[in-house]
Amino acid sequence: MARGQPLVHDEMFLSYAQNFEDVMLWRALGYVEHGFYVDIGAQHPRVDSVSRAFHEHGWRGVHVEPSDEYAKLLREDRPDDDVLQMAIAERDGMVEFFDIPQTGLSTIDSDVAAGHADAGYAPQRTVVPCMTLDRLLERYADRDVHWLKIDVEGAERRVLQGWIHAAARPWIVVVESTRPLSQQATAAEWEPGLVALGYEHVYSDGLNRFYVSRAHPELREAFAYPPNVFDDFELSGSSSFGLGWQRRMHELEASHAASTAALQEREAALRLEVQRAQVKMAADARAIAERDRLRQAVELIAEQRKQHIAGLEAALREHAARYEALEAFNRQVESLYASVVASRSWRLTQPLRWIANECRRLVKGGIPNVESALPSPKPSLRGVLRRGVAYVDADPRRRRTIARAVRPIRPLDAWLRNFAARHAAPRGAANAIPSVGSAAIERDDDAQILARRLAYITELETRIDEMARSHRREIERLHHFTVESEDGA
Repeated sequence: MARGQPLVHDEMFLSYAQNFEDVMLWRALGYVEHGFYVDIGAQHPRVDSVSRAFHEHGWRGVHVEPSDEYAKLLREDRPDDDVLQMAIAERDGMVEFFDIPQTGLSTIDSDVAAGHADAGYAPQRTVVPCMTLDRLLERYADRDVHWLKIDVEGAERRVLQGWIHAAARPWIVVVESTRPLSQQATAAEWEPGLVALGYEHVYSDGLNRFYVSRAHPELREAFAYPPNVFDDFELSGSSSFGLGWQRRMHELEASHAASTAALQEREAALRLEVQRAQVKMAADARAIAERDRLRQAVELIAEQRKQHIAGLEAALREHAARYEALEAFNRQVESLYASVVASRSWRLTQPLRWIANECRRLVKGGIPNVESALPSPKPSLRGVLRRGVAYVDADPRRRRTIARAVRPIRPLDAWLRNFAARHAAPRGAANAIPSVGSAAIERDDDAQILARRLAYITELETRIDEMARSHRREIERLHHFTVESEDGA
């Protein structure tokens, strides 16, 4: 296969490096089978590893790593690679090493370590063995070193100062060219020495500078442009770039999960609130319905009470009107009664009324009829009649009036005449009670008129008594009704 043309592999090239260094090196050296690499400052066997992808494609090499943690991981993951747990410096011997575990910031530069301490890290000072790059390359002078990578966190100048006499010339040298955690360029500190060793700068990626040995000018073309889609690679997910993306994805997933959980919790809380609100709404609806029902019942009762009060007021007005009518009628009756009592007829019929009352009293006392009682009157009745006859006989007008009154009652008329004839005191003919056949007292018209007047007066008295009793009953009933109405209201 032509030099400079990468091999065709069945597997997709997976990039593990921090800034696509492995992609650029593979573009230039992919055609080499079973190549060899030297990785100074190898750190993790997978994370940000420049050599991992090459190892997966059959390459082998040397890893220089002074950290106990990462040296152990490299031995475990790359048992067929050389792992040198030491530092590379400007001279052989021992060197201070400032270890910052679980980071790629460990260094042999005390100034860089102090800067990390100021930034909040806690460097752990220790002493580790070191050798020069000359001695390291002399170990592998019998073979081609296809690429050399130097990433020692600010100590790149010290590493390159130890490369003076070794005849080995890696095809490509990659050197980190910025101060740790910054974009401050450091190439001016060490690049002249590298150029003096026969290397030409061909590419910069912002973090590293790539140099090609003048012995392999054919490799320059591979660094004409940065990594792109035509390099046909994928991110393994183990690089800082991929890890940052994955970390961001994990953060987004965690944030999404937390948001989902919060939303679910909020949804459950809202559902509970909705259920409570529905229960409350149902209770409120029942309360409103009950309130409406009670209001309607109260309104109905109020309307019924209003109607009842209106009815009572109407009844009171009606009874008041009836009471006033009865009072007026009572006044009329009393006026009529007073006029009757004050009339001449009333005065003239007083004896007759007295006789009638006495007769009624006798009848109520057990006398079956007047005719049976006439032959043998009682002494009291006889005395009463005697005084009555004497009173009537004393005045001719009274005699005529009485004669007209008793004439229609022939048994009484006959009995009175006989009684008067037997008991009356002797007097002249002018004072005698007229005989039955007398023309003065036998006029039927006068007798009938007197009888009708007597009957009318008697009936009037009866009616007046009944009206008075009815009037008292009505007044009592109105009084009771008024009291009951006031209690009901």
